[in-house]
Amino acid sequence: MIPLLLLACSGSLETATTHSGYFTYPGTSLLASTSEEAPNSLSFTLSPTVSGTLTCTSTTIPEEQHRISTDANSNGTTLFGLLADHTYHCMLEEAEEDYNAYVTTPPLPEDLPLTTLTFSKAHNTYTLFHYGDRLKLTQKILVVVDPMGEVRWFYKPILPTFIDVDATFTSEGNIHFGGGGGGLDLLDQEATVPKTINLSGEVLYAVPVTGEYGFHHHAQSLGANESLTLLYQSNIVESAEVHGSTLLHFDLTTGKTLWSWSTQQAIDSAAINIDLSIVPNAIHPNWAAKRKNDYLISLFHNKSIISVGRETGEVQWRLGADGDFVLYESDGSIADEQRWFLGIHGADLTDDSLVVYDNLHSPNNDDDYISRVVRITLDETNMHAIITGEYT
Repeated sequence: MIPLLLLACSGSLETATTHSGYFTYPGTSLLASTSEEAPNSLSFTLSPTVSGTLTCTSTTIPEEQHRISTDANSNGTTLFGLLADHTYHCMLEEAEEDYNAYVTTPPLPEDLPLTTLTFSKAHNTYTLFHYGDRLKLTQKILVVVDPMGEVRWFYKPILPTFIDVDATFTSEGNIHFGGGGGGLDLLDQEATVPKTINLSGEVLYAVPVTGEYGFHHHAQSLGANESLTLLYQSNIVESAEVHGSTLLHFDLTTGKTLWSWSTQQAIDSAAINIDLSIVPNAIHPNWAAKRKNDYLISLFHNKSIISVGRETGEVQWRLGADGDFVLYESDGSIADEQRWFLGIHGADLTDDSLVVYDNLHSPNNDDDYISRVVRITLDETNMHAIITGEYT
């Protein structure tokens, strides 16, 4: 999630083709233009240039107000995060009479996903997600929605992407995304190299690799223009080929690899069990996170999350059924083995807790599956894992 303020971005930039039906400009001082390709933004040209605060207020929703600073050294500025198909009154606060315009943004395109808000406690925050559909091959879109479920930004990647794409906000207010592909999906398609874009869709940084690489599932911004990503790699187990991964930690500004690790290392050290009955997709790493001294990686078919030491590259522990932790309920009782996760499709790391997304939870038997989100607090000193929250 990201504060509303960060969706305002200023500076000189090329605006998309304008549509005369969507802008007005009183006099010659302020031009407010829109684009059907970016209906959640407005581009402004001031003539002459002036420093000040540009405010756009909805003509029907008073609390819908956006502010952005203008620069006397630049005649262009763009405001992001507005409502589509909506009319705003925009003016420069320091010179309202000369810099004043009413502008209506275009409607959203028809191929965006339809969303329904059922409940929200969010305040002044945005949610970023990737929408993909195996059958509707055109619907592979990054979307940002506000607390009320209204679309405030979207981006359609140039390269084909699939449903296994990660996207995160960066601390600078940009968006880092990538993944999909790499031989792990049912249909042939090209993966998206992890990259950072600004809200205009301009690529600022990209993982510096070339050739036919298969990125899949994970692409996370670590701040300071660093990226953590999973790269498809073929591993060998008892002469059988399996789909494994290399975990890469990149410095995007220098192009250097800060750390790398392969699931082949865990196979060779017998740190993870491989079910050869489901070769080749018998490991399926699909999430990773960096901590101070280790990296955490979830292995879908291993039904576990492992800790890999930053210095040694060795698996330090495994969290899951028959792993290194004893699982407890929140009341202190030992949990049933059936309470462990079976189908990890991602996780989030917060201090001493993991929030795990389990799409194959089976509370009663192996054929009774439900999806859940479970929070597990880790006591790594005593090797205790405590269920402290759950939603199904």
